[in-house]
Amino acid sequence: MTGNQKKLMELVAHEAEKNHGVVFLATLRENGFPNQVSLNYLKKEGFEKISGGIYLSPLYYEDEMYVFQKRFAKGVYSHETALYLHGLSDVTPFSYTMTFPRGYHSKKIKEQPISVLWKDRSVWQEDQMTVKSSNGNDIVVYSMERTLCDMFNARYEADEDVRVQAIVKYMRRSDKNVPKLLNLAKKHNVLDKIKTYVDVLL
Repeated sequence: MTGNQKKLMELVAHEAEKNHGVVFLATLRENGFPNQVSLNYLKKEGFEKISGGIYLSPLYYEDEMYVFQKRFAKGVYSHETALYLHGLSDVTPFSYTMTFPRGYHSKKIKEQPISVLWKDRSVWQEDQMTVKSSNGNDIVVYSMERTLCDMFNARYEADEDVRVQAIVKYMRRSDKNVPKLLNLAKKHNVLDKIKTYVDVLL
């Protein structure tokens, strides 16, 4: 084994461990390894192509949410998907809801199980945070409070049972931030709806 081959092997092993099995061709390229050299090595080691430039180690299960966010980097998990990630919903999402800055478009999104929403960039940027996916990877999602406000927005058709369960679960949590929730609710014009539940559940 040449020194270069050993470096590639070590880099792939490091990236796979760091990203829970996922290796990005772009990362290998940035470290000086041509695409074809990397592809030959990944194929030999049994890595599976799960998207353009993204490969999965045979020792791991695919982290779909992490991969989607890497592919569509401007997307923030929101609404029902965010409720699930925060533990505010028992409903496992079969498709994912992501919010993008207005003007962002990608034809490839239409091929994926993703419901796309757009917000003005100033609103899109607000209250983003990082949580762990089920595989332990960092993914970007809106805060619990922002997500509740989005769910109660009159322009969004949300299931009433899901909304009620979410706010009940939120009010039972020790890390809830009711002042923040009410301030955001006022800003997003849903204060009357959310305050009705907060007053009953406090």
